[in-house]
Amino acid sequence: MVMKVACDVDDVLIPWRRIALPQLAHLFGKEVAYNDQHSPDIADCFGVSPEEMRQALEDIRPALHAYG
Repeated sequence: MVMKVACDVDDVLIPWRRIALPQLAHLFGKEVAYNDQHSPDIADCFGVSPEEMRQALEDIRPALHAYG
């Protein structure tokens, strides 16, 4: 089964640039600048599997919920 993970990169639904992107960079040890997000599949941008990205997004969920 193949699943894609897409994220709200324009900050309308979640604070992507301010909260999610820095936390994902910390978790994966890789910075991906906003302008370097070459794919709607953020797992691809970070070079990780969809499963790894799903787990990372679950890990940062509390910070994203604290925003709203």
